[in-house]
Parts: sequence; C-alpha cells; structure tokens
Amino acid sequence: MVEVGFWRLAKKAYKDAKAESKKRTDAALKATAEASGPVIAGAPSHEHDDTPKASSEQLVGMECIRFQGLRVAYFTVDKESKLACLDEPDDVEPSRREGDYLVLNRIVSLKEDSGKSTA
Repeated sequence: MVEVGFWRLAKKAYKDAKAESKKRTDAALKATAEASGPVIAGAPSHEHDDTPKASSEQLVGMECIRFQGLRVAYFTVDKESKLACLDEPDDVEPSRREGDYLVLNRIVSLKEDSGKSTA
C-alpha cells in the first residue's frame, strides 16, 4: 500500500531531478565549448560528426524517486514502473491513474534498535 502523499512526492522528486539534470548538462556543454577553444579557419569542424551528445533526458529515470517507507526501509521506484502523473502538467493533482503500476526496489533496510526500551 502506498500513502496518498507518495504521488506528490514522486512528481516533485522527478521534476527536481530533471531540472538539476538540465542545469548540469547545460553547464557541461558550455564547459566543453569553452575548452575546445576558438574556431580556426580551415580546421575540421566537429559540429556534424557522429559523436554521441549527452542530453538531460538520458540522465533522469524513475530511480531518482527515493523515499523511506513505513520505518522499514528506503525504497526507489523501478525503471519498469509506469507513473502517468510524472508526465502531466504541474496544475494537475498527482494521483494514481488507470494503467499505472508501481514497482519498488528496497535500497536500504532499517533495523530496529535492540537497546530501545519497550516499557
């Protein structure tokens, strides 16, 4: 069972990760352009080569949605999950949609403190 707040948390975590990815990708592309130096007349251009270019979309997956669940463990959403609310506009209230399925991966188990008093 997933709490109601999960959908809002998932959407915010995904949106934040996409924004951070875009920021980092833009900075990396700018740094690469500055490092390549000025264009020299007659030198071969690398604009039309087949070198793969990084995109911010490649860096973000549903694995960026991480949370602590019921004081049992920390979980992340599996890449095989389908969450329609992640692709909806910000003004739409995030919730479970028909056809959604959620696969969670436990990334850290939490242990009960054996020294804790039960009295």
